[in-house]
Amino acid sequence: MIQRLRDGEIESAEVDVTAPVRVVDFGGWTDTWFAEHGSVFNLAVWSRPQTSSCNAYTGVTASATFLKTSSGEGSIALRAMDPGIEIDEVFISGRESWDTSNLLQAALSRANIPEGLDAFIEVSSNGIPPGASVGTSAAVSTAVIAAMELAASGTVDPAWLARETHQVETRVMGVECGVQDQVASAYAAGAVMIHITHYPDVVVTPCRLHDAVVSKLEDTLLTVTYGEPHVSSDVHEDVIRGLKKEGRLAPRLERLRLLSAEAQYCLVEGDLDGFGQVMSRNTECQRKLHPDLISNQCHALIDKAVELRALGWKVNGAGGLSGGSLTILLPNVTAKRSAAAKVRKQFPESVVLEHKLARTGIRHSIKVA
Repeated sequence: MIQRLRDGEIESAEVDVTAPVRVVDFGGWTDTWFAEHGSVFNLAVWSRPQTSSCNAYTGVTASATFLKTSSGEGSIALRAMDPGIEIDEVFISGRESWDTSNLLQAALSRANIPEGLDAFIEVSSNGIPPGASVGTSAAVSTAVIAAMELAASGTVDPAWLARETHQVETRVMGVECGVQDQVASAYAAGAVMIHITHYPDVVVTPCRLHDAVVSKLEDTLLTVTYGEPHVSSDVHEDVIRGLKKEGRLAPRLERLRLLSAEAQYCLVEGDLDGFGQVMSRNTECQRKLHPDLISNQCHALIDKAVELRALGWKVNGAGGLSGGSLTILLPNVTAKRSAAAKVRKQFPESVVLEHKLARTGIRHSIKVA
């Protein structure tokens, strides 16, 4: 495609990529450098806010349009108005000018950008709140780097993509980051077991679920965001210091490692009651890492989930005081609808997300004119 553009066979080319986020990460914190090894089971999902007028379930999108430049040097225009990215019409002509403290530019610094072309890149989270602890930043990197790779070569390998996007945050931006978010987004295989053999090396096993189980899960699962967009907090640093001191075989990490296999077993067997119990047990394990990983807002949501007779609840990601999200499993679709309405009424600042499993890879399309 890019060569056809350079040869003048086409005037423009557009690549669109949509990457999912992830929820209910069992065994989180064991996919980190200080744990050294571990197991994480999570769900890659397409999402939509319940208050949205759009019925489509989506993820983070990156749209890249390429044009042949008259100067021969090429330039890149970026637009992303989502909080936490906040770029509008920033033009960059060379890699030496990347601001690697910014997620979008850090991702582009690792991308295979076609040279000698003008490119306009637009990124959107499509209503998925940033800082919700569902791997939104990993989905941004996945969508951007995948779009560039598809433009350059027409294909993208999920294992390569997961490694590259993980390095965006760890090597380029220099932040603490496990491997599970990038794997879930890059593979987009629905339910996956991620064995961290030796950080950051992983073995990824997509989990086959019966269609009836998938339908039931999608009918009864919802995610509630709370608080403000956030990054790693002092609480997270306290947890890391403690676990680093205890070492990779810390009992608190061992308990988390075991839960991932139990969660996988429950879904394969279609045991959603058991799955809900493991969700709640994992949340309790997170609280034992540090009580402040479960905020007061989150405790209030958990109390509401108990009142609504939920089967289980899971704090997504690392948790923390300032914000995040809680995924709740309800007994049936009627209970889910009722719960969503009651949550929105009691917690008006929250965003309630519904989900569909992302089971067939990242979505992408290529158009030429």
